[in-house]
Amino acid sequence: MSRRRRVQGWALTRDLLVAGIGVLFSMWVTFAQGYHTVYQAFVAILAGLILYVFVNARRQRLGLAVEPTEFVELDGAAADGDGGVGFATLATALADATRSKN
Repeated sequence: MSRRRRVQGWALTRDLLVAGIGVLFSMWVTFAQGYHTVYQAFVAILAGLILYVFVNARRQRLGLAVEPTEFVELDGAAADGDGGVGFATLATALADATRSKN
């Protein structure tokens, strides 16, 4: 969909088949367990989410959290044969952005 690389028809079919079987299996297990087990899992996920918020806030306060990187626009970058941006081009652009930031 992004047209960054060529799609192999057989690989896409295989991946979609595996993903579909996984979704069907997950739905079957969920329905077979009943609402009580699903409800308990949902409560556990919510408790973990609340815990994550506090742990992440503490990490940010202490300066241990990884900062998100800035978007680097690649003007006139040479493309690889598969239509993607080359690793060397990307590495050069990131190095230039880092140098200009400092």
